[in-house]
Amino acid sequence: KVLRGKLNEDDYELLECKQEDQTSETFYNQMKNKATRRAFFIISILFMFFQACGINSVLFYLTTIFIETGNKFDPFTSTMILGVVQVLGVFLTVVLVDRYGRKFLMILSFAVMIIGHIGIGVFFHLKIQGVIIFECVPLLSLNIFFIGFSIGVGSVTYILLGELFSISAKKIIAPLAQTINFLTSFGVTLIFPLISSAIGIHLMFYAFAVFCFFGIVFVIIYLPETKGKSLNEIQQLLTRKRV
Repeated sequence: KVLRGKLNEDDYELLECKQEDQTSETFYNQMKNKATRRAFFIISILFMFFQACGINSVLFYLTTIFIETGNKFDPFTSTMILGVVQVLGVFLTVVLVDRYGRKFLMILSFAVMIIGHIGIGVFFHLKIQGVIIFECVPLLSLNIFFIGFSIGVGSVTYILLGELFSISAKKIIAPLAQTINFLTSFGVTLIFPLISSAIGIHLMFYAFAVFCFFGIVFVIIYLPETKGKSLNEIQQLLTRKRV
C-alpha cells in the first residue's frame, strides 16, 4: 500500500466489483440481498404480465384472428400494418421514456392495451350475436393494442431488467427472468386456441384486458421509478419498498 500510494474512489469500486464477483456468483448468495430479492420479485411478475397481456398469443394467431373477423381487409396486409405500428411504438418509447419515466409509461401501456382488447372483444362478442359493427374495428383495436404494448410493457420491462440489479446480480437473474418469460409465453400461447374454442375468442380478449388492469395495479404498488437514479439510489428504493 505504501509503494502503490493511496487508493482513489475508482480503485475502491473496482476492488468491490472483484470481491462481489468472487463471493456472489450463486443465486442463493444474490437472494441474501433484500434489494435483489425485491427486484427479482418485481421483474418476474412484470414478465408474467408481459405475456398475460396476450402479446404472443395475438402475434401467433394474428392471421387467424383477421380471418375470423370476416371483414374485407386482407389478413396479410393487415398483419404488415401492425408490424409497422409496433416498430413506430418502439421509436416513440425512445422519445418518451426519459421524459415521463418508466412507471408512467408502464401504466400508460397497460391502459392503452385494455382499450385495444375491449375493442376487439366487443367486436367478436357482437359478431357472435349477429351484429356487425364497423369492419375497421378489429384492425384499429389491434393497432391500439400494439402501440400500447410497444411504448411500455414491450420495451420498458427490459430497461428495468438492466436498471434494477447490480452487475453481478444481472448475470444470474437475467437468464432466470427470461426463463420465466418464455415459460409464461409457452403456457399462454398453448391455452389461447383451446380456451378461445371453449368459451369464445371475445372472452379471451376480455381476460387479457383484466390481466392488463392487474398489471396497472401491480406497477402502481410495487414498481419504483428509476428515471434519473443511480444504482445505489434504486437499491435504496427497493430496500424501502414493501413486497
